[in-house]
Amino acid sequence: MHVRMESGAGSRGSADHQHAEPAASAVSRVRELAARLVKEDAPSVLDITAGAIPSMPDSIGSSRMVGLGTDESALSANLTLTEHHVQDITTDSKLPFNDHEFDVVIGVFPVDHLTRPADLFWEASRVLKPGGLFLAVYSQALIPPRFSNTWKQAGDDERLLALLEAFVKSDRFESPRVFVAKDTSHPDGAHESEPLYAVYADARGGNGATRHVARSQLAQHAAGQQEIDERKRWMRHTLECPYCGEALEKWMVPDTPFNEWPNEYFYVCFNDDCPYFVRGWDLVGGLGNVGSYRLIYDPEKDVCHAAPVIGSSAVPRG
Repeated sequence: MHVRMESGAGSRGSADHQHAEPAASAVSRVRELAARLVKEDAPSVLDITAGAIPSMPDSIGSSRMVGLGTDESALSANLTLTEHHVQDITTDSKLPFNDHEFDVVIGVFPVDHLTRPADLFWEASRVLKPGGLFLAVYSQALIPPRFSNTWKQAGDDERLLALLEAFVKSDRFESPRVFVAKDTSHPDGAHESEPLYAVYADARGGNGATRHVARSQLAQHAAGQQEIDERKRWMRHTLECPYCGEALEKWMVPDTPFNEWPNEYFYVCFNDDCPYFVRGWDLVGGLGNVGSYRLIYDPEKDVCHAAPVIGSSAVPRG
């Protein structure tokens, strides 16, 4: 991961020091996310935007850590790398590795600066083992100066859609998921750090045993209605319950004569501790009935519904 963290005399040094702090914080959050996602024992890892700062935490115990980057001195200074190659992926997307060499590929970059983003994502899938993880990360704090102003000025939606589009166009990954981490420790926003956005997916061909899923930091605390609405905006990509943050489970609609559901499947929150489900008991009980509601997500219409259930082990009723 190439992050400039220079210092110098006078006002220039002060400005660089101020930039170094958010960059260091963003790198720390990248490592935290990687620690949540990587499930393989002693994984082989390829960092396609490597630099002097390690992108992976020591806790994953990688057996091989390979870095691609544009700065030989920065790559040499990264002591976590077992090998490195000087290559600019923004102009040369061909990765110098054999098929299925890596468990994890990670990159921190603006997609719009790549000459052929779909080609690079296809290459990432090629060098990944079946079911391997490709983690594409973006944070304003991590953008080197050489990246385009267009990407810097783009909105959050545009940035995430660019990453998602690259995954989809490569046609080599399972459905990508979105992870968003924001500093929620200062509600007034006075000391809020740059958000971290990530899109990740498993390379096709895996058996599902090492499916990579990370719970969004946005969903790790009680939320008000405004934040719940914000989480719902990203449900198509996160597939997380906006009320509790747990991963939604794919539920195939039973094929019975009594079925009234229009879809073949939905996504349902089966967390019995979900505030939405817990409050449902009081609501339904107040109407003189026994039961509750589970949150159900319709991926075709991108909307949520309340699905009535009789008990905690019950599935939605048509």
